[in-house]
Amino acid sequence: MSFVLNGVISKEEIRNLFIPSVTKSLVSSNFVTSETVLDAASVKIPGIVDFNVSDYTGTVSITDATDTSVLLTLDQAKYFAKQIDKVDNAQSAVKVIGKILDRGAYATAAAIDTYVFDILGSATNTVTATTVDETDVIEWVLAMGTKLSTLGAPLNGRKLAISPEVKAKLAQANIVLNTTSAEEASREGYVGRFGGFDIYESLNLKAGATTGKFAVATVEDAAVLGIGYQQYDVSEPDHLFKYLAKGLANYGAKIVQPAYVVACDVIA
Repeated sequence: MSFVLNGVISKEEIRNLFIPSVTKSLVSSNFVTSETVLDAASVKIPGIVDFNVSDYTGTVSITDATDTSVLLTLDQAKYFAKQIDKVDNAQSAVKVIGKILDRGAYATAAAIDTYVFDILGSATNTVTATTVDETDVIEWVLAMGTKLSTLGAPLNGRKLAISPEVKAKLAQANIVLNTTSAEEASREGYVGRFGGFDIYESLNLKAGATTGKFAVATVEDAAVLGIGYQQYDVSEPDHLFKYLAKGLANYGAKIVQPAYVVACDVIA
């Protein structure tokens, strides 16, 4: 006995499966200020205004705030479209479609991560390319923090993205990586806290000049990411005994505080 799938899984339910799965799978979202929109070609991301404090001598001088919001064009796009054979009961269909949407969301997140880390890995501020092992990986982490400090970056909210190979060297160095909360520990790619950084592992870092990957150190609000969800549905193509699950997302990212992003080509 067949059924109409649109009557079993609504578009709202599909959206509630797909969008949270993309968000959860993103590692790069920890390194940028992000906004999510539906059916849009651009997104305005609110900025943080830098300002000075003054000595109080009995009078107050009021200055106008500068709007540093960024209008970000979502000029990148990725989609997936998968067909499955029709099934006989709604419960089975929901399970199959749920898995397809989840896999599609993970692949979409990987593509967005690759794009964002490619931008961050191309930062103009760099630490000299190097090869690290368990004897000097700690020194290298501290050098990334020192570079941010010399550029005037704040101490709060520092993040470091490393490759699995560098993560392995940290483990071999027998350092204690602190996990400050259950929420942080559950984030995709979260490794722990050390040297003033929340450290994340990613498979999608920018490729280095040889066999390494570009590690990235940032602070909050250094870069922005916008994601737009254009279409996500499950349909029954005419004249086919199949269901079609598909999703389309567009996105864009840019560095807005160049002094707050440091990259290093690292071989481990």
